[in-house]
Amino acid sequence: MSEVVSPIHGWLYVIYLAATGWLVYQRGWKGTRAVLIALAGTVPFASFAAERYVVKNAREEQRVR
Repeated sequence: MSEVVSPIHGWLYVIYLAATGWLVYQRGWKGTRAVLIALAGTVPFASFAAERYVVKNAREEQRVR
């Protein structure tokens, strides 16, 4: 079972990191924010809190523009 799940889990994290990088590039955010978002993907359920934070900030920035 682990032989199947582990590679899938690893690739999903790589996709998470790529999406984080793309979001940070697209929004023009600092690298520090990218690192914090990426680290949130290593702590169980922290990615959900990070998602709420990122969506909130992105929406606020959208209103300002």
